[in-house]
Amino acid sequence: MLVSGCEKGIDFRDFVHRKWRGRTLDVFKILIWVHIFSTVLAGSVGDDQNGKAPVAESLVQQQQPTLASTESPKCTDCTVNPKVQEEISKTCPAFQPIILRDHYPKDNKSAGTYVLVKTASTPDECARQCCLNSTDCNIAFMVEVQCFLLTCYSEESCVPTKVSGNMQQLQKFNVSMVSVRVPTNTASTNVISNITCEVGVGNRCKPNQECVTVQKKSRNGVCQCTAGYVINVSAGDGSCEAIATTEAETDEAITAITPTVTTPKTVKTLAVSVVSKNVSLPINEVSLFAYAVPEAPSDQAYSYKWSLISHPTEDTAAMEGQTTQQLHLMGLKQGTYIFEVSVKSAEANGSANATIDVFAEKRLNHAPMAVISPSDQEIHLPTTSAVLDASLSTDDDKIISYKWELQKGPIEYAFNPTKALNSTTLQVESLTPGNYTFKLTVEDTEHIKNSTTANITVIKETDYPPTANAGKDIVIYLPQTELTLNGNASTDDKKVVEWEWKATGDLNKAVDMQDTHTPYLKLSHLQVGLYQFELKVTDEGGQSATSTVHVIVKAPTGNPPKANAGSEQTISLPENSAILDASGSSSDSSKILRYTWTQTKGPSNATIVPLADIAKANVSGLTKGDYEFQVEVEDDAKLTNKSSVKISVMQRNNVPPKANAGGDEVVTLPFTVVKLNGSGSTDDVKIAEWHWEREDESLAAGIMLTPSDSSPVLQLTDLVAGKYVFKLIVKDEQGLSDEDTVTLTVKEDVRKKDLIEIIVDVHIYKFSTSDRDKIIQQITLLLHNVKITLSHMRSQLHTENAVLILYGQNEKGDTLDGPQLAAQLRQKIHRDDGLLQFPIVSVDTVLCLDNCSGHGVCQDLPSGRDCLCNAFWMENVLKRKYGNGERNCDWSKIYVGVVSCLLIMMVIALFWSLLFMFQRNFRTLKENMNGKMGSPGRESNGKRHAHKKQYTLLDDDEEIELEVNDDDDGESDDSDSDILFETKRPNKTKNGFKKISGNGAGPHRNGILKNPRRIKT
Repeated sequence: MLVSGCEKGIDFRDFVHRKWRGRTLDVFKILIWVHIFSTVLAGSVGDDQNGKAPVAESLVQQQQPTLASTESPKCTDCTVNPKVQEEISKTCPAFQPIILRDHYPKDNKSAGTYVLVKTASTPDECARQCCLNSTDCNIAFMVEVQCFLLTCYSEESCVPTKVSGNMQQLQKFNVSMVSVRVPTNTASTNVISNITCEVGVGNRCKPNQECVTVQKKSRNGVCQCTAGYVINVSAGDGSCEAIATTEAETDEAITAITPTVTTPKTVKTLAVSVVSKNVSLPINEVSLFAYAVPEAPSDQAYSYKWSLISHPTEDTAAMEGQTTQQLHLMGLKQGTYIFEVSVKSAEANGSANATIDVFAEKRLNHAPMAVISPSDQEIHLPTTSAVLDASLSTDDDKIISYKWELQKGPIEYAFNPTKALNSTTLQVESLTPGNYTFKLTVEDTEHIKNSTTANITVIKETDYPPTANAGKDIVIYLPQTELTLNGNASTDDKKVVEWEWKATGDLNKAVDMQDTHTPYLKLSHLQVGLYQFELKVTDEGGQSATSTVHVIVKAPTGNPPKANAGSEQTISLPENSAILDASGSSSDSSKILRYTWTQTKGPSNATIVPLADIAKANVSGLTKGDYEFQVEVEDDAKLTNKSSVKISVMQRNNVPPKANAGGDEVVTLPFTVVKLNGSGSTDDVKIAEWHWEREDESLAAGIMLTPSDSSPVLQLTDLVAGKYVFKLIVKDEQGLSDEDTVTLTVKEDVRKKDLIEIIVDVHIYKFSTSDRDKIIQQITLLLHNVKITLSHMRSQLHTENAVLILYGQNEKGDTLDGPQLAAQLRQKIHRDDGLLQFPIVSVDTVLCLDNCSGHGVCQDLPSGRDCLCNAFWMENVLKRKYGNGERNCDWSKIYVGVVSCLLIMMVIALFWSLLFMFQRNFRTLKENMNGKMGSPGRESNGKRHAHKKQYTLLDDDEEIELEVNDDDDGESDDSDSDILFETKRPNKTKNGFKKISGNGAGPHRNGILKNPRRIKT
């Protein structure tokens, strides 16, 4: 032990005693405390290793078994529990978490005031009580399982002291202490602060007192009671009285605070076993039974405690009988449970683990259900196509195959099943009149099939005959001899393609007819009498109908009526209305039936309103100037006459005009044109000039359509979200003016982020309303349960293709997310592109909302929409061109650079290898060719000349003779300039051939033997 080692060298307790007699707030004292606690901790660990069992190990707090319980801390003997440390440190900053085993305060009972706490039985609980439930407690002191809160008289009195041999009474018990607060000197300590002294000079202290220095290297000090004495508080004179001076008194004091402890019995180990279980849902209950060997004595039963070690996530199971031999579990979830059972008695204990595996419920496969919507439908020509939808087909797992077949149909109809191969929709086209039956077969993952049928009835279009209408009978009076008959009231369910007029009455009456094959028949040179004309109309199907009309021509009955428009009138502004009166008109022989007023002259168009008296009318809206109005009267003989009247409008005082721009407006995108109406502006005569201007604070966006900027109504287009301010200036004929401003607020489309644009491969000037409605209907059918609404249309720049701006809504009316809707529609069109009437160029969101793989931003460029990738990232061109076509920033430039460098190096290495092989083979080929062109006398030894090297070693019997040949004799096969030296061989037999000597017969050059072997450079 560390303390024992100190006793051999330095008296450690004496060292601590001297140091603790200084100032209480000295930093050195705090370091001494830390050193003492660390030393004692090492000593206590040593004692534990020597076999002395700590008391805290037998005081583990009992907890109720729960399914979420965890393992107990591994060590409760060394320091205070971390959670308790954190709780105490907030209130007591000087708290030291070390538990000092076998230590007691230096002055024992006289160290301070002890208070017994019965509710605490462990060092952790005792330390918590000392800090949180007491304001002056310094030490939490434990004797066995009893807790004492100690308030120290001084720091010196509570110095931790190891239990030694002279403390026989304390050696019988397990004692420990925890420092919670640093002790401070109070009025009841051993220091008499009001009595000063000087160490080594005189003795001013009273009996049983000594002089203690206050500071280091100083002789000034204060009087303090010696060991075994404390201040006599009752006397009040600063004297000291003796305490616990004898061993008997010390034993008595210790006995007063120590309980009786019995010696623990030897604990045996039980053999415990539990059978693990496996269950499958929906069974979610199971029981575990624990067996212990040996069996429990009859007079003392075993105690059982079940604990959960691990369980599945989000578990809601419950258990019964946690403290019995049998544990019952309920509400188990899929997964693995591990339980531990502890079996104990007074003399034995043991434990075992058990595992419960809960498996998922085995699925019973059900056959799929094939459903076609609609199951029966009826179409009428000219419609020749229909769509069958199988998306409502269901299965308990998944449908993997859809197969469409034609079971019954007209013989001339050809069904192409490849268009609907494994598709949830079937579009049939070019249908002819008749009954069709289509069969759908669906197959699930276990290849179970189910079928159903749907009927389509194509009905031939009904063509109804036309209806002819030649008009009502007409009566005219001479001298009128011309008339036009109108047959355009004739109708047909399709179209009238042929018109024919003819006279069917008295054919002896002369009449001229023109345009007899049009809806309008012109008659002239009519005479008095009755005429009958017949109109025949024919439709596209050749069906016809007729109608007749009578024309009665009568002789004149008298003179035409006399018209009288009344006398001339003069009015002055601001009055701008007058009454027109033609009641002075008359007829000689008949009654005037009709008065018709019209304006023939005037500076502006006036408003004429007939009055109850048919001869009178009210004219209003007059301005300065002269007006002329004409009345036409007609009698019952259809004779007419006309008369005119003048009205002069004068202006005596000119009043400036009043501008009215129409008031502020708020509009929301999208729209095509916005109109600002300034027609509410007024003037006493007339507004001669209108002018619209854009104010300086207005947005510059948008176009003012010409010539609306000089008219009462201003038309604006190409506006963006923002605030616009326009000014209207009006002037009258005399030059007086007035102005008014209007504010136009354009709000952003609330669905802008959810709008998608579909570019159709057809020019917008060929794209009809029916085409638009049909493609929207087809898109709705593709998406299922999604309502597609057209926001607006426009043409694509450069191509003039039609662009549909759409948004989708679910069944609740909520707008769907634009990017998700666009992605879903692209997938559907890619899979079932044949369902749409027109090819689709692209499907995208109106705004640039691409994610760009999380490594860039989407932006609209003049060349089109693209992803602007971040630094070190670039587009995956393979995915863009050959994949799904989505814009991306998938590739890292660093990786691409590394791969490119590797590929270039591989190409260079491959090229170098091929070049090396070519050069090597070319050199070998050249040597072989040179060997064949040599002397034929050396053919037997040609293998050596075919060696890869240009030069070879000579044999031992070969000689080399170098000769300079200056002869240019052309008989030699080799050029002399190429010969470096020649070899001579001795005249002997080798390898079966006789060698030719230099003096024998053979080819010679210049009298010298020409050897058959020559070596050239």
